[in-house]
Amino acid sequence: MTTNEDLQRIGFLPFDTVRSAFNHQYEVSKMNAITAWQGVERTQNWQFISNIKPQTALNLGRAIISLAIFCMLAAIAIAYFYDAYFSISEQTCAHLTVLISAAFFKLGYVVRLAAHHALGNYNAG
Repeated sequence: MTTNEDLQRIGFLPFDTVRSAFNHQYEVSKMNAITAWQGVERTQNWQFISNIKPQTALNLGRAIISLAIFCMLAAIAIAYFYDAYFSISEQTCAHLTVLISAAFFKLGYVVRLAAHHALGNYNAG
């Protein structure tokens, strides 16, 4: 019959040692996950961008939305209503501008919602 000392001498660890090492690793990874989640909460409180105030971000979001709507309307007019006056390459650019301006519209909307959230207005939509 072998003892724990014999098993340790040839490289095997007793079950209690393995279990305690696993529990230690589990506790360390659980603490890392908690620390990471606390970091996420800190970044949601506008502490990661110290030089942009929520009101400035709100104005920036509104400006991005306004510019995106203007570009989208101009591109739709060029691509669909006044297509006889523009070359095929200009129409292609207008079609691509519709897609890109839609993406900027969404970006501005997210910035605006984040600013409303930072200002405490949770009902903004």
